[in-house]
Amino acid sequence: MVDAAGAPLAYYYVGSAEIRSVLPSETVDGTTDVLTSFFGYTLPYPGAREIWPRWASGVPIQRGEWRAYPPELYGSWLHVAQQAWFSSGRRARRYGDEREYLLDGSHMINIAGFYCALGESVNGPGGYCGSNPSALEDCLISTPQDVAPLRLVWQNFRVAEQSLDPDELGYALEVLRHNGVDLVLD
Repeated sequence: MVDAAGAPLAYYYVGSAEIRSVLPSETVDGTTDVLTSFFGYTLPYPGAREIWPRWASGVPIQRGEWRAYPPELYGSWLHVAQQAWFSSGRRARRYGDEREYLLDGSHMINIAGFYCALGESVNGPGGYCGSNPSALEDCLISTPQDVAPLRLVWQNFRVAEQSLDPDELGYALEVLRHNGVDLVLD
């Protein structure tokens, strides 16, 4: 994946591909879209096709922008954020050194929404801080020891609690608590 200037945004491993068509881009003037077949490989986040052009535009991602998409695309937004995050050389960790972070639960319609909101809260717009409990734990344990312990003030927790799958929410809460996060459920 490349941005509007042709600089790499993310990488996908492809074992074998066949070019099916080459057409002028529908989203970026002066560029070309290439349709390929990856011989059996399917993209588990088909909505990423809709989201990548936004990330490729060169315009900075804004806080809460993921919420402009329908909830069924939150997982695709999270996938794009994760791919761009790691391809840019960042690691699974908290980059800020603030003591307290606010997490707004009012738009957590699904577990992907939780991870979108958490990544943004901890690492800024388009930020990543896990996409499942194991990845969340990686982010928490990989943060340098000299960074202040994480205090997470989860506003509108009850709204999120009513929307999220209880098991998925329970796993996320367990990982946060197990890794020393000071949780304030508001």
